[in-house]
This record gives sequence, C-alpha cells and structure tokens, in this order.
Amino acid sequence: MVVFVCAVNNSILSGCCSQGLRMEKDKRAERIENVKSAMLAMQRHSWEQGVAAQALLEMRQTDLVIQFAKEAVLRQGSDGRLANIGNDHGVTDPACVGQAVLVAATITHDSDAERCR
Repeated sequence: MVVFVCAVNNSILSGCCSQGLRMEKDKRAERIENVKSAMLAMQRHSWEQGVAAQALLEMRQTDLVIQFAKEAVLRQGSDGRLANIGNDHGVTDPACVGQAVLVAATITHDSDAERCR
C-alpha cells in the first residue's frame, strides 16, 4: 500500500519511503545490538572467540576487538595457541582469533599482542 501511494504521488515519496527506511534501519540496528549483547554475554571456546572477534572487526568495533584480542593473549597456552578455555585441544581453532590479535597489536602497539604476530 505504501509503495503504491508513494508511486502515485511523488511528494509523498520522499516522506513516507524515507520514514519507512528509517524505521527499518532502527529495527535493524536494535536487532544487531541485541545479538551483540547476547554474544558478549556468552562464555566461548577459542573458535567462537575468533568468530565473535571477526564479526566485531567487520562492524568496526575496534574497542571490543582490542578487548577480545587481549583476552585471547591472556589465555595463550605455552604452545602458542590463543584463547585457550577449558580442555580445548583443537589445533586450528585458536588461530580463528589471529586477525583480531593482529589488528589490535597494530592499533595499540601492545608488546604482548605483537609477540603473537
């Protein structure tokens, strides 16, 4: 109905369609924030830490990426695997957070993170 009305009357087009897009954008932003909050509240394994950090990288949430990277480095095992939580024996899983650590090291010049380069 709105599309039809907008197509019939160009003066309404700018008002109704932009308002509809703004409402849609607001709902999308709210949904993204809800999902991000849920993601941040969960305990995760190393691969989940990496996937979450990658999502934050893509959202340009560098402050959170840096926090994820610091946590991954704090949980680094003696064998160099990052983000060790519990009995996670995966060999490749800890590498998932590698890009976040690299970006964080580049931004902060943190010597602990740079050591992982």
